Amino acid sequence: MGDGAAQGVYALCVQRKRLVAQRVAKGRAKMTDQKTNRVLGASRLSVKLGDYVLATKYRDGDPQDHWAVGFYDREQDGRHYVVDGNGQQMRGNGFRRVAKISGERGAWLLHNARDIEQSGRSVWGWKRAPMSPNVELTGSL
Repeated sequence: MGDGAAQGVYALCVQRKRLVAQRVAKGRAKMTDQKTNRVLGASRLSVKLGDYVLATKYRDGDPQDHWAVGFYDREQDGRHYVVDGNGQQMRGNGFRRVAKISGERGAWLLHNARDIEQSGRSVWGWKRAPMSPNVELTGSL
């Protein structure tokens, strides 16, 4: 993916983040602290409503299990719900682990998803991996 394409994806992520945050906020006004915009019950997280996140089905981040890049919606019963750019839930039962990421990192993860899924290493290791096109995706981090 060229620099122009990566910048375009990043700009699209920023725009979608705003739209999703607006859509989600309408239905969740009572579930958020109006001063900080943090989801109530999620104080231990640094993730806010509408943040761009990496989410995994299980805490270990096995790449063969469901994982997603999307926008943070809410926490409910210990599960974190993530929506796509259209505000649709990405996994009905939610995810157990989420972390805020940049739009550039999200684009890189999605561009390399097939290699990440075949690597056998935790998705969380890829969250911190160098984004250089020369990175060997099958090597160790």
